[in-house]
Amino acid sequence: MLTLAIQEAMARGWPAIAAAEDAYSSYGLDPSGIALIEPEPEVLRSTFLQILRDPARTKYMWAYSRWLAEERFDWWRSAILRASQYDTVPDVPQPATTRVPNCAEQLAPTPSQRQNVDWMPGGARRPTKALATGGDG
Repeated sequence: MLTLAIQEAMARGWPAIAAAEDAYSSYGLDPSGIALIEPEPEVLRSTFLQILRDPARTKYMWAYSRWLAEERFDWWRSAILRASQYDTVPDVPQPATTRVPNCAEQLAPTPSQRQNVDWMPGGARRPTKALATGGDG
């Protein structure tokens, strides 16, 4: 996917400009919502100026960036997906009475963690102070 820096910018709702990598073609990105360009100084300069001079496109890119970030960049989902990949590794034999939770189960938020989330405008989640400190409320 996009670099972490681009993902963070998009999460803030900033217009995104990234190098036109072949790998991005499979993601179905809207070319009006994210500028994929050649990383050449003059191309970068002209792209920045075009976006800044077009308030409608800038506004659309802001909205698209935020929408894409909310739609595709989720820390819990990403962590659980990555952890579940370790579950495909053959298990080490365990005693019959011991059950070890798999990685996805260990990373999944607890019910109290799910409750300790404030919803910000646009649907973004922000952990509450209780979640950050490990408290229940």
